This record gives sequence, C-alpha cells and structure tokens, in this order.
Amino acid sequence: MAAADNKPGDHRYLHSAILPTRPDHPLKENPNLGIIVESHKFSTNGNAENDLEITKKRANAVVDWLVAHGVTAGRLQSKALGRTKPLTENDTPIEIQRNERIALSKAGS
Repeated sequence: MAAADNKPGDHRYLHSAILPTRPDHPLKENPNLGIIVESHKFSTNGNAENDLEITKKRANAVVDWLVAHGVTAGRLQSKALGRTKPLTENDTPIEIQRNERIALSKAGS
C-alpha cells in the first residue's frame, strides 16, 4: 500500500477495522456481499487530476489488500472520487484529514 501513498500503520488499521478475527464479521458472514471501496483526497497544494490519480491508486491498493487477506476479488469494486465528495470544508489540517479517507459501502445500496 505504500506505493499508493498510504500512511504508515494503514495495514494495521485495515486489519483491525475490516478483517477482525470475529467469525460473525459481515465480510466473513456474507460471502456474497459486494463491497465498494471509495477513496477521497483533498490536497491544498496539488491539482485535482493528481488527487484523482492518487485516489485510484489508494482504492486499488485497499482492494488488493482485501484480496490478499481472503476476500474474493469479484466481490470488490474500487471507486476513485478525488475531491468530489468532501465531508467538511477544507480550510484546516483537521478538515483536510477528515476529507482524505477510504470508505467502504455495500454494493447496490
């Protein structure tokens, strides 16, 4: 995931948040559940095209990670959204951090 410009510790976060050891976790309990991996990036010093390219790499890196950890590739879609869906303004470092994110959602919802 480093090649996709993710921050140190992202692997640990993904493992604990997405693939816990609980047998009742939704990804384990629902083998036909489709997942959309959405990536968002809001830089203050880059351009929108660059941010979109980074979000493509990040979303694909998360999909690759999930596949490497046992989720069937056919269940996953990646979606690069760049700067298109901010959660908040983008004026402070905290706001920028909130806007830069990976979100998982159920496919078809």
